Amino acid sequence: MIRTIHERLMIPAEILIGHPKQEEKDASDIDWTKFPVREMQKRGWFDMDLAEGKSGEQLIRSFFARTSANRSPVLLRKTLNGVSKEENHYAIYAWIARVMIRARELKNSDSRYIQGSITDEFLKQLAKLSRSDDGPLLAREFLAMKGVILVIEPHLPKTKLDGAAMLDQDGTPIIGLTLRYDRIDYFWFTLMHELVHVQRHLGRQSTAFVDEDDLSHEDERELEANILAAEAFIPRQIWKSSEAYRTKRSEAVVKLANALMIHPAIVAGRIQRESGKYNILKEFASSQSIKSVFNLSAAGESNE
Repeated sequence: MIRTIHERLMIPAEILIGHPKQEEKDASDIDWTKFPVREMQKRGWFDMDLAEGKSGEQLIRSFFARTSANRSPVLLRKTLNGVSKEENHYAIYAWIARVMIRARELKNSDSRYIQGSITDEFLKQLAKLSRSDDGPLLAREFLAMKGVILVIEPHLPKTKLDGAAMLDQDGTPIIGLTLRYDRIDYFWFTLMHELVHVQRHLGRQSTAFVDEDDLSHEDERELEANILAAEAFIPRQIWKSSEAYRTKRSEAVVKLANALMIHPAIVAGRIQRESGKYNILKEFASSQSIKSVFNLSAAGESNE
């Protein structure tokens, strides 16, 4: 069809076919030995085994082929916004592929994402779910109703990955979280941060945002995601005038959390981050295990 259009309408083939951006990986440039094959095999990510005589490259190729409808490792050509270290790219590509594969297993054909459905009001309502002990599970269901899939997948060794937001080939937004820290405020802030990416930043030009702990956050989109995520829980005007902000006392934390109908750990976590004093208000962060809510074992593997 493209050849016919090219010949009859004299439209350049380059325009019809399109070229991948220069920063996108070409499969011929991939060093297959750099993927953490043994760890991926240990976690049961492959549909075959080294014992079957398959090489590491064959296993990895087969694994990535599962992320593409046409059986080619299309995911490896995605540009990852937010990966700070070159040596982390391979492990993070593998993690993203795992999240995408799991997301497709969870996808509900009855719920399709509609662009613009993640509004600021939706984010504020989602924030209120944090008050409930099973709020993280409710959030996953709440998002699924909007056609957004949430996947919990522990990070791979040597990466400091917190989460990612990406678009599947059919336009379905997928959020992956690692739960690298078993903290209430960490879970909710990271989830909200990724949702801002879905709301404002994901599109044809940017199909995957990756958030690592050691980033400098110089990217304007990352800064915006941080600001708007914090705003969804505690509006800046309320925050700056609050007793919790001024005194950093436990009773003030609870008072503000009750007024905003959010978990007090979120208020305490904001005080810790902004003051740099993580030794205060620790009783709020340890009041619940997020990993246990998602039925994660001590080793970090999901038992769902």
